[in-house]
Amino acid sequence: MKNDINSEDKVCNDDSCTKEEVVVTKLSYSKSQWYQLRELARSIKPAQEATDELRKQIEMRVKVRRKKFQIEGEIQCININIESLEEKIEAAKLRIKEIKAKKEKVLKEKEAIENKIICFKKDISIIDQEFSEMKSTYILSRTRFTKLRTELFLRRRFMINELLTIYKFDIGVKYDSNSNSKFYHKPCSCGILDYIHGYQHLPTIKCISNHSEQEIVSAINELVHLLIIIGEILGFVYRFELTFHGLYSTVKSTVNNEIIRLTDVFSKTNRDKFIIGYGLINKNIAQLRSDVGLATRSERTLLNLQELLCFLASHDINDSNGKERCAINDPFNIIVKSRPTKKKLT
Repeated sequence: MKNDINSEDKVCNDDSCTKEEVVVTKLSYSKSQWYQLRELARSIKPAQEATDELRKQIEMRVKVRRKKFQIEGEIQCININIESLEEKIEAAKLRIKEIKAKKEKVLKEKEAIENKIICFKKDISIIDQEFSEMKSTYILSRTRFTKLRTELFLRRRFMINELLTIYKFDIGVKYDSNSNSKFYHKPCSCGILDYIHGYQHLPTIKCISNHSEQEIVSAINELVHLLIIIGEILGFVYRFELTFHGLYSTVKSTVNNEIIRLTDVFSKTNRDKFIIGYGLINKNIAQLRSDVGLATRSERTLLNLQELLCFLASHDINDSNGKERCAINDPFNIIVKSRPTKKKLT
């Protein structure tokens, strides 16, 4: 606009200078209009500057607003993250609280266990002390009982030897009229004679005939008496109970609980019972021999009994075959069991 005004001034100057030369033309606007236009042009500049300033302010505010929205978005994101972190913190606090509760519980249990351990240690110390006392008592008792057992063994061995002396056995005697002055005549048809007390002959079951009934009854009652004494010495209970009544001894059968009298050898009413009772006595001897480890193969009653007594009087008994026996009525509990390296007593 300034250029227009300047051009107009120049035109005016040129007109004033060249009035004479140039033909004056008629203008399409008046001078007042021109002044108004110039004033308008002059007033446009401050408005334009104000507009520019306002535009700058608007742009600045837009930038600030945009920054504000961006910051608000970031703040919102941060708030969301903070809420998430707060939830995690609360969960962690709750977890820590649970862990603390568990820790307290574990500590209490640990304390209780430690108290129990202390009590157990006290009990163990008391038990150890009692064990030491019991062990020392046991050693003393074992020594004393071993001594008593040895004394009992020797005493019972001595008693068995005394029985061999009292009940003098003559086993396997052969009758000879020339050299044997003991017999005035041949007593029976037995080829080999077995005697108890040195003069009472007891035949086997198969050879009972052709023998004196009084001699058989006397010998078998002495046998019953001897077996009862052996049972008392050894603490042994026979399978078939024996009872001594002089010449009227009995044996009880466990099959029918019948008491058999060992008399009337040859009577028709008692002969079979006598043979059964004699057999039961042999079974008692075989039972005792079996319990001390001796087999019974011979039918000769006195021979089996003498072997048994000699064995008990001169040998230590070892349970070599591992046979299980009665703890109460077992002769092994009465007669000392020697070790293989121990010297046998005679």
